[in-house]
Amino acid sequence: MNGKSKDPNNFKYGPETALAWAEGRLSSDIVAEQKKLEAADLLIFQILEDWKKRLEAIWEEKPISFVPDSNFDLSYVGGFVLKQEVQDRQKAQKYGLSVGQHLGKAIPPDSQVKAQKK
Repeated sequence: MNGKSKDPNNFKYGPETALAWAEGRLSSDIVAEQKKLEAADLLIFQILEDWKKRLEAIWEEKPISFVPDSNFDLSYVGGFVLKQEVQDRQKAQKYGLSVGQHLGKAIPPDSQVKAQKK
């Protein structure tokens, strides 16, 4: 987009680009792509075959599990840091706790999409 953003200290892509569009400030390459879409008689959205296979059975996947907050140092100084004893226990594990806390290990093999019911 061209020009100044509405709130440069708290940039939010969606609202900023919507405002830029309304004010005619989108960058020329984006405007050119939008014009191509407007001129098209047909749009074809492609999806990779592997994703298609996964999406067909996504509801049968194992539910998402989260790392309990008791595994973290939640102090003001520590922030959300994984406790040392949890890191030590994880050293012998093949996979990390989750995608966000993989500790340099392989990501857990089950692609989880649903939250577990308690």
